Amino acid sequence: MFGISAYFDGIYGGKPMVDVLDLDGFDYIELVLSGESDPTGSLKAFETLSAKKKIKVVHLPEIDVKNVGKTIVFINLFMEKNVDIFNLHLLTTKMHATLDQRISALKLLRDITASSNAKITVENTEEDPENFKQLFSRIEDFDFCLDVGHGNLSDDKKRNEKFIDEHSSRLRLVHLHDNNGGKGEQADLHLPLGEGNIDFQSIFLKLKDVGYLGPMTLELYKAECSKWRDSLSFAKRLVGEHDI
Repeated sequence: MFGISAYFDGIYGGKPMVDVLDLDGFDYIELVLSGESDPTGSLKAFETLSAKKKIKVVHLPEIDVKNVGKTIVFINLFMEKNVDIFNLHLLTTKMHATLDQRISALKLLRDITASSNAKITVENTEEDPENFKQLFSRIEDFDFCLDVGHGNLSDDKKRNEKFIDEHSSRLRLVHLHDNNGGKGEQADLHLPLGEGNIDFQSIFLKLKDVGYLGPMTLELYKAECSKWRDSLSFAKRLVGEHDI
């Protein structure tokens, strides 16, 4: 199952991204909310996009650990729309929050979704698998989103495979995009698949080994529309080759 991510307030080629998305061949949309997103505008974008394709995932904005209220508003809003997954980042340097503060905030969000069928996935950004081991030892009912582009921003070029090995039992979502390695936000290029140096063959083999059959979202914010189709074909070819 393949999805495409879309910023609700994104502009592409001078037009709103919600108007130019070519959704043919995709199974779902992952709606991405930014720090500037507001509930009214987000709901309007949701209604516009969901008329074209199911919105399976909502990617929440970065959480302010001192004020989780805005995130809770978004979760309550979209739980009513039967979103399957709420995805968020665990920890980035610009958050200025400790892991303990982050976990306390996440526990509040877990309590909000406890009465629904929605899952919360926590995505890797700059962390190593060990950081997630600490998280999951303290919050048992959270799931994992593997972002392979973020996983490649490390001196350890097998970090993605290690994430899969260590956290496959919690893996519920995969983000696909490419880059050339490096460190930091400036290296997080979100290139079309095959245009960077990520070893997707190895990653898809590992996904097959652990029996992953869940959703995969293409995150190609800066690519031309034609590249979305090329990347979808690239990913489907790997799924076919490895019988995932």
